[in-house]
Amino acid sequence: LDKMSDAEKLGKSNFERMVAEGKKYSKAYVFGTGPSIMKAEEFDFSDGFRIVANTVISDEKIAKHIKPHAIVFGDFVYHIGPSKYAAAFMEQLSAALEAGMYGIVRMDIMPFMVTHFPKFKKQLVGIPLHYFARPNIPNAENYFVKLSNNSLVSYMLPISSAMVDQIFILGCDGRDPKDTLIWKHAKTTHFDDKLTALRETPPSVFR
Repeated sequence: LDKMSDAEKLGKSNFERMVAEGKKYSKAYVFGTGPSIMKAEEFDFSDGFRIVANTVISDEKIAKHIKPHAIVFGDFVYHIGPSKYAAAFMEQLSAALEAGMYGIVRMDIMPFMVTHFPKFKKQLVGIPLHYFARPNIPNAENYFVKLSNNSLVSYMLPISSAMVDQIFILGCDGRDPKDTLIWKHAKTTHFDDKLTALRETPPSVFR
């Protein structure tokens, strides 16, 4: 990509194709990495468009049951950074994209992703993130989402709302004040063995 405008054009084109696929369903299911995601196998999600947050795919059994259409990612520490944690995530992300999943990412990361993973450029949905804006359901005329402090509010809910009227949520359990990391995660939807590396690689983040 030569310009950011090229990235936005590509991202929007992929977004419109993804939304067209989503509109074939009457509902959407969105999944976070919280402890309640462990209940996923109790339900059938085949009648809706399915979007997962980042490291949900690290639990292969749950991911195989959900069969996501799209994955949201893009945190500079957890997903795009230089840590072993981020490297493990990018390896699994590559496999997910290889299987045909859409990758939803903030627009400023879109050129990086297309440069490093050119064969997935038709699956990467780069979308502008506005810091000071009203909540927005993205469409061709108003193509952006409003910044929030989590993937559910920033991406999964507004993007699902562009497709369907009914949205179900699982695995979004919030954060206990005693938690030392950003969110409370299920053990299998997180790289627990790489948390030390995650904390030490950008030490200022977790002070």
